[in-house]
Amino acid sequence: MGRNLHILVVEDDRDVRESLTLFLELEGHTVTAAGGGHEALELLASPPSPHAILIDLNMPHMTGDEFRAAQLADERIAGIPLLVMSADVHAAERARVMGALAFLKKPMEAERLLAVLAKLGDHSSGSVK
Repeated sequence: MGRNLHILVVEDDRDVRESLTLFLELEGHTVTAAGGGHEALELLASPPSPHAILIDLNMPHMTGDEFRAAQLADERIAGIPLLVMSADVHAAERARVMGALAFLKKPMEAERLLAVLAKLGDHSSGSVK
C-alpha cells in the first residue's frame, strides 16, 4: 500500500464513523473524525490539513454538497481531495459534479476503499477511478 495518510472522516452515523476510523487506523492511517460538515470545517480551520476528506453525502444540517461548496470557497482547504461515500442511487453523479476524486458506494467494500487510498498515496493529483 501507499504511504500513511491523514484522513478526515465526515459521517453523521456514529457507528459508521467509529468503524471507519478504527479500520483506517488499523491500516496505518491517521484519522480525524467529524460528525458533520460544520464540525469538519472547524477542524480544517487549524493545521495540519488532511491528505483527503472522506465524506458522506446525505447528512443533516450540512450535506456533502454544501460542505464541498464551503470547502471550495476557502482557498486554504480547497485543494484537499474529496472522497464521497453514499448509498444514494444518484450519488455517483453528484460526486462527479462536485469534483470528487472518488465515489465509494455504501456499504463500502474494504478493498475498494484501500485501493482508492493507495492510489491517493501514490499520486499527488489526478482522478482515482
